[in-house]
Amino acid sequence: MTVSGSGSQWNNSGSLYVGGGISNAGGNGSLTIADSGLVDVAGTTKLWNAGMLALDGGSLTTGSFDNTAGGTFNFNTGTLRITDVGQALSIGTSSFSLTNGTSFNTSAGTTTLAANQKLEIAGAATVENNATLTMAGGSLTSGSFTNNGMVHTTSGTSTIAGDVQNNGGFQVDTGSGLLFLDDLSGDGPFTGGGEVTFQGGLNPGNSPGTLEFGGDVTLGATSLTTIEIAGLGTTDFDRLLLNNLDALLTIENGAGLDVQLINGFSLDFNQEFVFAEIAGTNAPVGTFSGLGGDVLGEGDLVGNFGGFDLFISYSAGTGNDISFFTSVPEPSALAMFGLVAGLSGLRRRRRSV
Repeated sequence: MTVSGSGSQWNNSGSLYVGGGISNAGGNGSLTIADSGLVDVAGTTKLWNAGMLALDGGSLTTGSFDNTAGGTFNFNTGTLRITDVGQALSIGTSSFSLTNGTSFNTSAGTTTLAANQKLEIAGAATVENNATLTMAGGSLTSGSFTNNGMVHTTSGTSTIAGDVQNNGGFQVDTGSGLLFLDDLSGDGPFTGGGEVTFQGGLNPGNSPGTLEFGGDVTLGATSLTTIEIAGLGTTDFDRLLLNNLDALLTIENGAGLDVQLINGFSLDFNQEFVFAEIAGTNAPVGTFSGLGGDVLGEGDLVGNFGGFDLFISYSAGTGNDISFFTSVPEPSALAMFGLVAGLSGLRRRRRSV
């Protein structure tokens, strides 16, 4: 089926099954999928657009979609699905492409997912963003998502499903929100005053690293925050920094916490690791749960590592930060340590006589 020529138009508000490809040619050609319309371009066939294509409340399923020849793609409302492994969706001057089984890649320009817009990829497809992806209440679902560019949320609450490697950054504007349903790792900053919510795994940094936020942060009931510790310096363990003076850290009932010692690091007496720093005076709301499901209240035991107990405090730092700490040795233990050290020194001196 071809829609071509100046002024040619085709509107679907019913169902259409196409065994071959659809070519929407240049000029003023237009193709609109409206209301509850369904267009299914079967198998590995392609939809090629060099005119005007609007997804306006309907559903478009195609093996691949090529819009790189200068066409206009208006994704208003509805659902877009790409089904052919290894094939791509390309939107506008090669600035946006999506593949099932290989990668979805943006290299230039801006792509927008507005309210009620769903971008779905079947299977374990990956998404790679090297430009700007704007989300205004829409959702992105993929097997995994590597963000090397900028994801900008402007309004509503946008949702990302699938594991995220955050090497670029997220700008979450005040009044908007961003919800992660699966795991996020990396150290790309979250700027803006909007709220970021995690319902999956949160792995700050890159073994270890610091993750900064400009607005509120919510660790959801199904989330698991993993903090890696490789040393005593602030760059040696994972940290969450809430930089806004009005920022609020909310820890929902059931939010998990996992502590891991890495790179051969071991604990000792009288150590502290402030892993969540809140710039203002707002105290954290709620408490973590350990891996066993036990609530970790103020001063509770997080775990034992190499014979040293590690505890948690929600009033560390400036009074509203969260830290891990080890115990200070008892006076009797210090006295015993001094006695052993003194006897050791005495023996060394006697041998030297």
